[in-house]
Amino acid sequence: MKGILISMPDLLYEKNLSFFRQNSPVLYSTLVSEQAYVNTQVEPVADTFNFVLETTQARCFVHSIYDIEREMQQMFAGVDQETEVIVVFGMGTGKAIDYIAGHFPKIKRVIVVEPDLNLFKKVMRELDLFKLMSQVPSLSLILNKTAQESALFFDQLTADLLELNPPMAMHYYFDSIYPHFYGEFQGALTETLRLRLVNLATKDNFKQAWMVNTLRNLKHFNGSCGILMEKLQGLPAIIVSAGPSLNKNMHLLKGLKDRAVIVAVGTAIRILDSNGIVPHIRMAMDGAKAEMQIFETIDTTSAALLYSDQLYYEVLPQYEGPVIKMILDTDALSRYLAEDNYKYELVASGFSIANTALDFLCRSGCSTIIFMGQDLCYTEGKLYAKGSWKTDDGKVEFSGAGYIKTTDIFDNKVYTTRPFMGMKSLFEQEILQHQEIKFIDATEGGLRIENTEIKTLQELMDSELVVKYGIDGLISEAVKEAKDNNEADKIEQAVLSLEKELSKTSKLNTNRLAQLKRLQDKWNKGMSHTKFMKDFDAILAYDRKLMTIPFYAQVASQQLADIYYALDMRIECNDENSKAQAEGLLKKHFIRTIELREYIDFLQALIDEFKGEYEINILFE
Repeated sequence: MKGILISMPDLLYEKNLSFFRQNSPVLYSTLVSEQAYVNTQVEPVADTFNFVLETTQARCFVHSIYDIEREMQQMFAGVDQETEVIVVFGMGTGKAIDYIAGHFPKIKRVIVVEPDLNLFKKVMRELDLFKLMSQVPSLSLILNKTAQESALFFDQLTADLLELNPPMAMHYYFDSIYPHFYGEFQGALTETLRLRLVNLATKDNFKQAWMVNTLRNLKHFNGSCGILMEKLQGLPAIIVSAGPSLNKNMHLLKGLKDRAVIVAVGTAIRILDSNGIVPHIRMAMDGAKAEMQIFETIDTTSAALLYSDQLYYEVLPQYEGPVIKMILDTDALSRYLAEDNYKYELVASGFSIANTALDFLCRSGCSTIIFMGQDLCYTEGKLYAKGSWKTDDGKVEFSGAGYIKTTDIFDNKVYTTRPFMGMKSLFEQEILQHQEIKFIDATEGGLRIENTEIKTLQELMDSELVVKYGIDGLISEAVKEAKDNNEADKIEQAVLSLEKELSKTSKLNTNRLAQLKRLQDKWNKGMSHTKFMKDFDAILAYDRKLMTIPFYAQVASQQLADIYYALDMRIECNDENSKAQAEGLLKKHFIRTIELREYIDFLQALIDEFKGEYEINILFE
């Protein structure tokens, strides 16, 4: 039998793969099972540890072919030598980590964002990554993720930092190969950091807001939206958003009240009310307290409210008109409570409530869906039409990252953002999935939404929207039937079932914590690494047991997934491998266990409140 020769690069690759398997299951899974997010060609440079990267738009070296030291000096020129955290865009060949270790004596953490899986795998064949990463106390690698995904995980990785804007350094190849990545990353991060500021002021209660809203809104359950969907089948519908172009044509809506289902979303609810226009349906799902500003001065008796359980909990008690519930596909807790307990209809969430409205109307089987006020940009430098709850209707100053210059349907130069582009993309995806429906953009401005007809609202009134349907009567029927078929009596049973599952989860988690404490004590007393890893299997067994509990598998694990992911991406490499591995595993699983315990305790308190045992005094914005 002939022996099999294994090359040094292959051996090194397997060694690195083993390192990630032991220290970061998430990164290991990325390496062995994910497809590359970016399509680059990676070619080695002869006689040096360097590569040429090539895409259809660009070609460049990873590092300078003349002076890498000078390249590093320029790359980190603006970073304070006293910094404790550095964010690096691009892994390169690891030279940046070498440089950080040698020039930033107080460094505690390095976060590397590398979208190129192909490049990283090439580096794994040439470099011992454990030796490299051991030069810094802690390194987190965000690998093979989009800019938006990278921003999300960056937020999780830096949630414990008081400094919300750690210094960032970028390899010179990065912006050439991924020209839009950094701008998209910063745009996605802007809103994330804003929410973090809120969280810091409210002890992270914003993260718990969805639970508060869901449990408190259950008391006001008055029927699901399925019957309403049936009534809307075959009717034309208009989604009214709050973009500046709404000023041009919203006055025409009064003449369309019985010719199309008028659905107002978000800030457009207030704008229409301030102009004396009453829609058939108002849609709301924002969980922040600011949502109250939309409803506090309007006539809430005049239209039905279609809401999700994520809606800020003070809205429903003050809404005097009929309310109908929808469940979003992302709302794991509401889905869990509804499953096998009462009828419900799922509606897809998106970048905005307008995306959700489109999905709702598509699922309802409307014949024609018309967009109004859906600018998806800053038309004439403005964000909203007149009459919004925003106090400042003036122009926006377009400076800094996050703004994208483009053209509207009239070829005017306008600014947009990545969130707007995300909304646009979701609109277009949904439209392609429903070719049986006619889609018309009557915004009369804004960005082009592909596969829609562009018409003015006046043209539609004169030619297409001419039939009267008795829509108010249809919606009244739907509200009555939903109320008559209301299964609110099953809500309490659903909550009690949840409580039982929560108790099972809590007991297992408590046992896991006790086991972790015993294992830590043994390790501190000199337990061998081999014995540690054998005993650690008992900790992993708890993870498997938890996944057998439906509540944990379907709800809790999903809600805590981002925290778990961030923990698994962070690699502690400040000592020999065995010691770092053992202590890293203990640390990660202690945090997992404590996060789950806090989650369980908070949810149990909300259940007790629902049962009337006491009221939680909670503040979140």
